[in-house]
Amino acid sequence: MASGTAASFTIVPEHTVAKESSALETGDSTRSSILAVIVLYKSSIDRSSTCRSIRDQEGYDRGAFTVLVYDNSPVANSAGLPSGWMYVSDPTNKGLSEAYNHAIFRCKDLGARWLLLLDQDSSLPRNFFTNLQIDTARCYEQSEIAAIVPLVFSRQRHISPVLPKFGFDLLYGVARSTTSEWLAAINSATCVRVSFVESIGGFTDEFWLDYLDHWLFRRIYDTAHSVFVSEMRVEHSLSVAEFNNGLELSRYKNVLAAERAFTNRYLPRLWRPILALRLMARASKHALRTRNKSIASVMFLAALQEFSSIFDLNSGGDANSCDKRIASRNEGKTSAQ
Repeated sequence: MASGTAASFTIVPEHTVAKESSALETGDSTRSSILAVIVLYKSSIDRSSTCRSIRDQEGYDRGAFTVLVYDNSPVANSAGLPSGWMYVSDPTNKGLSEAYNHAIFRCKDLGARWLLLLDQDSSLPRNFFTNLQIDTARCYEQSEIAAIVPLVFSRQRHISPVLPKFGFDLLYGVARSTTSEWLAAINSATCVRVSFVESIGGFTDEFWLDYLDHWLFRRIYDTAHSVFVSEMRVEHSLSVAEFNNGLELSRYKNVLAAERAFTNRYLPRLWRPILALRLMARASKHALRTRNKSIASVMFLAALQEFSSIFDLNSGGDANSCDKRIASRNEGKTSAQ
């Protein structure tokens, strides 16, 4: 886990969190004290829909929230940073895991009990912070709850959370419920309990960008913890689904490599042929529907590689290999409340 003091980090000194830190450490607000980390890449604060929607939040206890902007862009740009927000520039761009681990380090300084993960292209409703504070206070005493997730939509289509079921992702839309089933949700707008993240050694660097969310929720499931699904709705721009709108081939290759790495290292071997068949089906679909036929080609190649891994006893791992931490940048039950 990152220490949060690497020399490449630049913290803008005129923006401090002294008042927020003091508020977090007093009274009952510690139950719902939250650090929100927004990870930027080649986007200004003003251009980020996430930053704009946070500035528009209404009616929440400002003493319970601290906002950290973690900028992975090649050039630092803190223009437009609201008063009281923290800013960190990391031009080395070590991805999401480095940013999240830095935020966990900051949580310890601030006394924050929860960490809200945010990408740069989410749109939060104006009452998101207010409702999140209520949810974290409600879940605080239930130590088995490791994360709180909203219902996430992309262009009005429900995309998260889901229940992975042998090749199919079943949408999970039971709001105000707690589940100990294996549930997967996207990073952005997920709120994780800081003590849980610390208990698993921080965020892994195996998945520096893609599939870090899948890893997190599998670890929640494997450690017998639960996820609370709130009634909040968040709109998110799913860039990796823009196959006909400029998705770079190198970007999608990284997604496929991470998908295969996650399956081979953290899931039972039965999932390997399932993934291979899914990749083959997806490749066939994109060969017919996607203008950039290279997308289909790399999927076919990934499917063939996954088929070959089925017979390779030395590759990857199974469900019992969840504690392996291989560094690679390229690679329950439900009850309503």
